[in-house]
Amino acid sequence: MALTAIDGCGIENVGYAAQAIGSGIGQSFTGDGNPLTYCDFYLYASITIPTGIIYAKLYAHTGTFGTNGIPTGPVLATSGPVNASLVGLSHALIRFGFEGIQCITPTSGTKYVITLSHAEDASGNHVWASRTDNEGHLDRHDGNGSYKDSNWLAMPMGIDYIFHVYTGYPDPTPSITVRKNPFKPIFF
Repeated sequence: MALTAIDGCGIENVGYAAQAIGSGIGQSFTGDGNPLTYCDFYLYASITIPTGIIYAKLYAHTGTFGTNGIPTGPVLATSGPVNASLVGLSHALIRFGFEGIQCITPTSGTKYVITLSHAEDASGNHVWASRTDNEGHLDRHDGNGSYKDSNWLAMPMGIDYIFHVYTGYPDPTPSITVRKNPFKPIFF
């Protein structure tokens, strides 16, 4: 089974807005019945290189997909830790991997929310998740973004984080280049 991007909102849709991920941000998506491998979010730091650890977590979805969907229930899977110092002062896609027992299989057609949180998000030095906005940047994603204040709240309709969710496995077949007779024998 090949690695497949099953859902996402691409960088070409990025707006002029972002949300600090300290307490949590979330993005709804639809499962495809294959093992969750990793997710990417388009992140940057505000003042200096951040410290601490960032995790992605998978939750069930509640509410109306694309309008007011938010995470619900217990965490279904947690990514491996990502060192926050990988988030620089320029926008970059940061990858969060789900391995071992965290590599669960989202049910095909079922809605989920993938979230990010950064407990060490210091005042004034936030890690920001880029998102679409309502300023002329087209949102081509059917789901919706959310964020955590004291509770989870849905972003206004049409606003999504720049993200991708991947399922399946990378192709284990090695790439082999065959050269025609690279060492031609020399006869005397």
